[in-house]
Amino acid sequence: MNLTQTAEELEDIIRNYITYFIVFDILFFAVLFVSVLLLIRFLKSKKNLKDSNEYLLYTIQGQEAERARIARELHDTIAQDLRYCRTLLEKKNCAENIPEAVQLLGKSLSDVRLISYNLSPADITKKDLRANLVNLCASMAQTCDVKFRISMPDDTDTSFLNEND
Repeated sequence: MNLTQTAEELEDIIRNYITYFIVFDILFFAVLFVSVLLLIRFLKSKKNLKDSNEYLLYTIQGQEAERARIARELHDTIAQDLRYCRTLLEKKNCAENIPEAVQLLGKSLSDVRLISYNLSPADITKKDLRANLVNLCASMAQTCDVKFRISMPDDTDTSFLNEND
């Protein structure tokens, strides 16, 4: 009886070890699976943060380039014209220079209007690619004195214009 009892105890111990190992394996793989999921989520959020930072950097660089362009445009056109106009009007015989000064002031006013128009946000009509292109062509035609003709199929997919998609 002692031998059968020992064999039964040994079988119970083996069964308990097998149960513990199965439970341990299940817990180990569950923890491993959750860890892998968390690592994937962390890496995705890190990539999204990197992409956001790159977008922000490019946006700031674009804004700085635009500011530099505007400053250069103001300095090279309007400021120079106004300085020359002032020089014309400071001369002793300024009455002769008034027509030229008026012309320069008119040009400067046109330049200021053009710069301020270029600074205003684009008039973009959502979901209407044709209207957007017509507006862009009309604007370019006024600026560059170039004629445009647009030909576009009626069934053109404009879903990319929708922010929610």
